[in-house]
Amino acid sequence: MKLASYLRDGQTSFGVVTGQGLLDIPTLWPDGPESLRAALADGPDALKRIADLQADAALPLESVRLLPPIVDPPKLIGLAVNYVAHHNELQRPAALPTDASLTTTPRPFLM
Repeated sequence: MKLASYLRDGQTSFGVVTGQGLLDIPTLWPDGPESLRAALADGPDALKRIADLQADAALPLESVRLLPPIVDPPKLIGLAVNYVAHHNELQRPAALPTDASLTTTPRPFLM
C-alpha cells in the first residue's frame, strides 16, 4: 500500500495511491484519522481499515501536488555525518560520532 499526503484546491489531505489514481481517505472514512501521521499513530487497525477501503473513482495524480508523507513531523533528526564514506571524503578526524543524541536537533529545524 502506497500512502501519500497531498494538496488539492488549497486543502491538505492524504490517501492511497493506486494504479487508477489517488483514493482520498477522509472522503472514504469521514470519522477516521485526519492526517497520515494520525493514521500511522492509530496503528495496525487503522492501516488495515485504510487498506480495505474501496472507491469507484480515484483522483488523478495530476490533479494534486504531492507533499512530504508526514507534513508535520514531531521532530527532525540531523546527523553531522551520515555515511562513513562521506566522513572519509571530507577528511574528518578518524572518530565518528558514537551518540546520535549529541547531534539531535528539535523542531523546528531548517537546513
